[in-house]
Amino acid sequence: MAEGNQGAHFEQAKAPLVQTGNKAFSYEPGQRPDGTSILRGTNSVIHYTCNAPDEERLNQLGIMSVGKTFGVAAREVVIIPAELFDEAGFPPEERNTITAEQLLRSLTRRKAA
Repeated sequence: MAEGNQGAHFEQAKAPLVQTGNKAFSYEPGQRPDGTSILRGTNSVIHYTCNAPDEERLNQLGIMSVGKTFGVAAREVVIIPAELFDEAGFPPEERNTITAEQLLRSLTRRKAA
């Protein structure tokens, strides 16, 4: 992902979040981000992970890697489009850390189109 796009993704990530599950996405400067939240208005999900697919696969799937904005490796914080959750059968109320990890694992196993 182009470095110049990071600012726009950060603005999206700072947008009001909707907590899902019991651990909302959080970030404090100097500390590692954590958790998962729905981005209000898009139903996309911002998620901290240590198990993301490689950058090429993320790009193929339309998943934005924005970790550098939060001071970690690019793939450690991802914005997963709502459509991927919809296709996997996860409604908004089930978009949490566990389902985000399940989705990333299943997308990693699925062959690229």
